[in-house]
Amino acid sequence: MIVSHSHRFIFIKSQKVAGTSVEVFLSQFCGEQDIITPLGADETLRQGMGGRNFWFSVPGRGNRLRRLWGEMIGRPSIGYRGYYPHMPAKEIRRLIGEQIWSDYFKFTIERNPWDRQVSLYHWHYRKRKTKPSFDLFIRSPFHRKISPNFDTYAIDGKIAADYVCRYETLEEDLIHVLKDIGIDTKVDLPRAKGGHRSERPWRDYYTPRTRDIVGQWYAREIAALGYSF
Repeated sequence: MIVSHSHRFIFIKSQKVAGTSVEVFLSQFCGEQDIITPLGADETLRQGMGGRNFWFSVPGRGNRLRRLWGEMIGRPSIGYRGYYPHMPAKEIRRLIGEQIWSDYFKFTIERNPWDRQVSLYHWHYRKRKTKPSFDLFIRSPFHRKISPNFDTYAIDGKIAADYVCRYETLEEDLIHVLKDIGIDTKVDLPRAKGGHRSERPWRDYYTPRTRDIVGQWYAREIAALGYSF
């Protein structure tokens, strides 16, 4: 997640949409006063250009109970003691204030939810030598994992970003974003967090049942952005 005061933009980082690659790319244009959340193991990709101004006070995140309490009361930043990756738009707005939120250009990225769920499956089990079937990953409440993307970039059920880049046309859409925020450069994205899935087409993972289940989970972004299987 990035709040750039130097270029007056807010990048709302959703999941499994090449968000880390975009964050690494954008970090090179950020100033010392901008807010950039850390990338963990991928921080080396930024070569010292990121991870700044995201703490409220002292370094060190709160413990797990503190984070759970913050999420329960709708204030996740309490548990993280500041800004953090995949931070919901509602929390970003609360912390930076209405004036900056209204004045800055806000954008995010979304991806066909059925494709995104296959990516999430491979990422979730990336460290496992064997993994459950995709069918079990979708149908079993003990295995499934659901991406909260819509709740990341929406507030009160409405998309809060000024522009939603599509993963499917990401480079073209980023050119539009760069023009809006006044950065004159070509789009040259690094490759981060890739290589965890096979070349098998994502539609081949689905049965009619699992297709419908995923369609129900992500009905809001499907309706808002016009995605289809």
